Amino acid sequence: SSSVASVGIIAPNPQDRWEPFEPVTDRPPGADEANLSLCEKVIAATKPIIGVGPRGLRPGHLKPLFQGFFRDEEAMEAWQLFLDLGRRYIGGVMPPWVRRSLNKELLTPLVKTAPPPGEQPDCRPAKARDMDVSSWTKAQQRAHCNEVSRQLIPQQLAIGVSDGVAIKAHGSNLRLELARRRGEKYMQLALDLKNAHNEYNRRMAQQRLVEHESAHPNSGAWMDLSRVHHSDCAQPSDVYMRDPTAARGLKHVCEGKAGGPQGSALTCIVFPILLDGILKKTEQMFPGIETKAIQDDVGLYGDPATILGEGGALDFILAEFKVAGLEPNLKKFQAYTISPTEFQAALSAEQKKWLKRTFIITDPILRAQVEHAETLAGDAKAAAADAPPATKAEAKAAAQLLAAAAEAMRAAVPEVHRAYGITGCGAALGDDAYVQDFLLQKE
Repeated sequence: SSSVASVGIIAPNPQDRWEPFEPVTDRPPGADEANLSLCEKVIAATKPIIGVGPRGLRPGHLKPLFQGFFRDEEAMEAWQLFLDLGRRYIGGVMPPWVRRSLNKELLTPLVKTAPPPGEQPDCRPAKARDMDVSSWTKAQQRAHCNEVSRQLIPQQLAIGVSDGVAIKAHGSNLRLELARRRGEKYMQLALDLKNAHNEYNRRMAQQRLVEHESAHPNSGAWMDLSRVHHSDCAQPSDVYMRDPTAARGLKHVCEGKAGGPQGSALTCIVFPILLDGILKKTEQMFPGIETKAIQDDVGLYGDPATILGEGGALDFILAEFKVAGLEPNLKKFQAYTISPTEFQAALSAEQKKWLKRTFIITDPILRAQVEHAETLAGDAKAAAADAPPATKAEAKAAAQLLAAAAEAMRAAVPEVHRAYGITGCGAALGDDAYVQDFLLQKE
């Protein structure tokens, strides 16, 4: 429904965090023009049914420009004119109002599961742009991926690193095994961020790109990326959705003012570029601590005494996240340690409230009892959310009581029936029983 989709898309796009960009600088004299060499391959490989923006410009409309055989001179020039238009867009020389009219986005609410009769569906909002802007930005992203990767490694493994996810997963297990053999005081912490790609500070990301360009003045990659991001994000992006009752069948939902446009291929490299500064700064400030990331899946590795406590690496990185407009999801943080005594002693009073060592219950009867209590609490929470106004307060109170009871049951599980560990990147590490349970669940 229109209301469900509107709520889903407005939430990840805050309306009160707009910070204007500094004007883009001219391209240096004698510099090569913006790289759109992969634009033809991008369009040729795009499926004809791919979602597009409010203008309805699809790949099928553009493929004839380079696949067709023309006799008319103007038609023969069309492809080069299209690329010239793209270079004006990504080069930052287009007026902002023209860029804003080109990079509008169309929202499509994707229903996760069919809802029961009479109930609203649970939707995941997906946004798309028209194929001209989409192809220009995707061509830039692919052309410069390797150059970006060289700057982000070894902390960020999601950009231009073959099997980066597997490297992070296997590397985490190998680092844990090394710490065990050496008898180190050691822990691994998996951090979670809320809507990271939709929430990050656009202005800070632009500043990071400009810093990279200044540090590499002869690099066409950073020259291009600092300008194409400016073109993409120096003005709010207009988000529309289909509405049969609206003029032209489209309804303006909101303005995107934070994070990267969901329909832009640049978002998946600009966010890691912003995050990279935080990761490298954390390692510089806290020698011996390592950081690794796959996009926004961030891990901290090292001595609990250095990571935890007031003023530790964890406090530092959380403060840096806040400056960048990123909100941690503290309830989803996972911690594993081979030094439980040191871990508990290092926790600050605030960290003790929310940072827990995740575990499974090895006793099957006790596990079934706790999981049943947690299921009842989850069902009660869902029922309270759907309860009518007259009974909502009562239903919410009942759900809170069940949640507290389930939490108390889990906290009371004896240590002998616990196997600790963490999961991430499709893998698990920790106690043998924890890893074995994870693998069995995957079968």
